[in-house]
Parts: sequence; structure tokens; C-alpha cells
Amino acid sequence: MSTSGSNPASSSSRYDSSPVGGGGSEPPSPPDQGGYGQAPGDEGTTPAEGYGQTAPPETPSGGGEGQEGGYGPPDDTYEGQDPGGQGASGQEPSGSGGAPPSNPPAPSHPCPPSMTCDTRGIDDLECETKGVEAESKELADVATALEGRRTAFETARAEYTTARDKAAQTIKDLNRKVDDLLQDTRCLLNRDEADCVDKAFGQVLDCLSKDPEDQGCCVSGTCFDGQTWTVGQMDDLKDKVEKIEKCFDEVLVKEPAALTKRVTDAATWVQELTDALKADPRDEPNRLYARAKRLRWVLDTIWGRFKDVNEFQNCLCCGLTCSLKGRHMLAQLAGKKAYQECQDEKRQTRNQWLRDNMVDETLATQLILCPPGPPCGEEGDGDKDDQAGGYGEPREQGRGYGEQGETGEQGKKAKKAEAGGSASPAAT
Repeated sequence: MSTSGSNPASSSSRYDSSPVGGGGSEPPSPPDQGGYGQAPGDEGTTPAEGYGQTAPPETPSGGGEGQEGGYGPPDDTYEGQDPGGQGASGQEPSGSGGAPPSNPPAPSHPCPPSMTCDTRGIDDLECETKGVEAESKELADVATALEGRRTAFETARAEYTTARDKAAQTIKDLNRKVDDLLQDTRCLLNRDEADCVDKAFGQVLDCLSKDPEDQGCCVSGTCFDGQTWTVGQMDDLKDKVEKIEKCFDEVLVKEPAALTKRVTDAATWVQELTDALKADPRDEPNRLYARAKRLRWVLDTIWGRFKDVNEFQNCLCCGLTCSLKGRHMLAQLAGKKAYQECQDEKRQTRNQWLRDNMVDETLATQLILCPPGPPCGEEGDGDKDDQAGGYGEPREQGRGYGEQGETGEQGKKAKKAEAGGSASPAAT
């Protein structure tokens, strides 16, 4: 399982776990660690021994036994658990009976541990491809709608300017007529009755003022500025984007036609009230006066959400650009989601391989952690002449194996004495 090789420099992936948005149109900066060489959740973890290096062998102590009488080097997976059952943070781990904590520390070695050549870049390239495909599909699905909104934007700008210019003179004439109708209908009531109608109509306006749906631009001016979004918030972001697009499609683009219709309706209602004052029999005076007050309110709000052309065009532009920005962030998040799901799948595949090959991988890793020594007989050859006196004993000079011999002048004297002693009996 072990192969030699160097650890390729990991590049930062555009689909890392960082959020999108938050800096206007600028893309978020990638993290210092992470990228293609790391799966989601492993960012910032650098193996202590690079994939292209061989870890130094452990020096066993106590006859090959590890700490607490165990065998082999300590398992980093369970580091941080003290004998009392609490982790390094002082919090009790989840589970029971010596099980690893719910979020164990990342290993300081590659996985599989015998793999000294990091091949995860291949998985990263495949996952990056899936991320790009998901992002492209997300943009392609809304490309037609975005192009239609750009056309509608250009058309609505021109139509609103034309509709407002045409309405200006008509509204000026209607204002003069409504002022006359208010005076004529109020004269039909005494002061107390007119004051009571005024008070009642004021309360109706108070209720309408509580509803902001028809006031001001329906698109927030911030347009996601300063906001960041993650994969888990995609549904919330999509709801906001669709609300902006609904405002653009159903309110802003239709505003030129809506303005023209409001002016036409107001002119019709003014003529109807004028005819009602001439009718015989006439309607109740208080109803006629209430109708005149309503016409005054209609003309006061005839321009709708915008007091001038510039306000309308700014809101229209904001709606288009916010829709585009929101769709771009959703596409980025779709790519991140596909990338992370692919990385999760690859990690699960690697882990399943480890479960199926646990024994073989353990033995392969053992060869890296504890390389075998040279064969017997190849070590300590040295000077063989120094061991001619037997196994493990120095050879003496002038005598047989296993006996202690004498050397130098003492040896010569001993030999002479021995020779003299053996010759005397023969001479006698």
C-alpha cells in the first residue's frame, strides 16, 4: 500500500466552506488552508509528517509495550481523553464506555496511513468538476428570466417617463375640479356633520398608513451588501431573491401602465361625482362629501411609490441588479453544495475501504512506523581474528581455548621453569 512520492501543493478551491457575499461584488477570499487537498471539515489540518516523508520509527519502551501496558504506538484518534472520561476541553464526551468523542481531533497522518503519496487531488478535481456543473446549471436555469428582465428594464424606463409626462397636465386639471367638488359637497352639511365626516375619514387613513406595501421602493437599498450566506441558508436566500424578482416583475415593470390606469380612473371618478351633484334626487350629502374626500386622497397619491422619475429609475435598477447578484450567490452556493457532497462521498468511500482492509492496512503502516532491521549475520562482522578463542571470549596467546595464558617475560620464565623441571628426573 505504501508508495513513495511527494505531497503536491494543494490549491485553494472556489468551493471551500467559506460563505458567499459580504463584500459587494468582490468574491470572498479563500481560506489560508483547505482546497483541493482537503475534504470539507478538514480545513487547516496539515499532517505532521508530509505524505512524501516516512515517519520516524517509534522507540518502544518496556519490552515493546506502549503506555499503560498497551502495545504499539499510542493512537492519536483518542488523544485529548483523560482517564477520568473527559476530553481536553473539560466536557464529557458523548457516548459511553471509552468511545471516541463525537468530534475527535483530526489525525496528524494521511488516511489511509500507509499512503505516502497523496492522491486526493484526483478526487478534488472530480468534485470541482461537479461544483462547476452545478453552478453552471443554476445560472442556465435563470438565464432566460434574467435576459427578459434586462429587456423589461430598458422598456420600463422609457415608458414611465412618457406616462408621467402625459399624466402631469391631466392631474393638474383634476386637482382643480376636485377642489371645487370638496367645497360644493361640504356646503351640503352643517359644520358638525362635516367635522364628523372629516374625523371618520381620518381614522380610515390611519389604518391604511399601517400598511407599507404600497409605499416607497419595494427593493431594499442594501441589496445584500454586508451579508454572507452559507450552503445551509440557500432556501432563505432564495426566498429573498424571489421576493425581489416579484417586486420587479409585478410592480416596477408594470408601473408605467399602472400610472396611466390610475389617472384614467381618477378622471372617471371625478366626472361621476360631478354628475351625482346634478342628479335629482341627489345622494345623501355625507356620502357625496366622503366621495369628494376620497378623490382628494386619490390625487394626492396618484404618483404611487415615486415622487419623481429618478426615484422610479433608481428602484428599477436596484431590482434588476439585486436579482442578478442574488442569483449569482445562489449559483455559487449550489456549486459549493455539490462540491461538499462529492467530498463527503469520496471520504465515505475511503473509510469503507479502510474498514474492509483494516488488517492489511495496519501491517502496511507498521512497516512505515517500525522498519525491520538487517538480517542476522550481516551486522558486527568486525575483526574475526579477535574472536578466534571461542564464542564470546578473547583468545589468549600461546595456550588453548578457554584457558588464561601468560604473555611477555612472565611467559618465557614460565616455559623455562617448566622445561627445567621436566629435565631433572631424566638426568637422575
